[in-house]
Amino acid sequence: MMLQLHLQEGFESERVVVSIDDIVHLDDPIVRTKMQIGLAKMVEIDTTKTSVLIRVELPARGRSGSISVRPQETPNVGVSVASDGRVLFSVQAEPFGYL
Repeated sequence: MMLQLHLQEGFESERVVVSIDDIVHLDDPIVRTKMQIGLAKMVEIDTTKTSVLIRVELPARGRSGSISVRPQETPNVGVSVASDGRVLFSVQAEPFGYL
């Protein structure tokens, strides 16, 4: 099953580290949201697990967030950063739509 992680709103040219079950899948020093489409980066992770723990870290802000998802049910995970720095998640079965 392919898990799609969409880094969406609120990323401001900053380092982002994404781990799935404590394995780093992304460590990008400069992630920035493209305001025209509301997307900064998409990461695809192939997994056979029925449940995974996703952790997103913003080291420069000293912030992180995590969520447990079932890739077979909700393979699309959106991650945004709120104006107060909180890491927010949204999960859905259908793909995200970008213009």
